[in-house]
Amino acid sequence: MVATWTEIPVAAVLAAQGLTGPAAALLITLPVVSLPGILIFGVALGNSRVPLLLGAVAFGLGVIAGWMFM
Repeated sequence: MVATWTEIPVAAVLAAQGLTGPAAALLITLPVVSLPGILIFGVALGNSRVPLLLGAVAFGLGVIAGWMFM
């Protein structure tokens, strides 16, 4: 997935303030869990479990990244 270019400046500000954990979590999770992206996956695959799994994995990776970089 491609970043929406709005989270990059926000993450840069967070990282500049020393909040690297939230910045990493933001950059990992936001592009993946955009609602249009998840809907496209669900419609294209005809299966609702794949987008739910993608959202769950993105959430988990975001939490792990936030903890690792704190």
